[in-house]
Amino acid sequence: MPEAQEWSAKLVGKNLEQEKEVKKQLPDNHRIIKPDSMVTRDYQEDRLNVHVDHDGKCTHCYFG
Repeated sequence: MPEAQEWSAKLVGKNLEQEKEVKKQLPDNHRIIKPDSMVTRDYQEDRLNVHVDHDGKCTHCYFG
């Protein structure tokens, strides 16, 4: 599984709404977090959390 830094290099700055191929490459255990959305605070070390802005562009991502 790619490290968080590798995912950041692939995702940050990309619009996940427009780039469907990039979205298909995400690991099974992931979530896309939009601004002002509510999320659980449980920690899952293999879950990729992808934060996007109002336009759907990835701002940062991390595992947890």
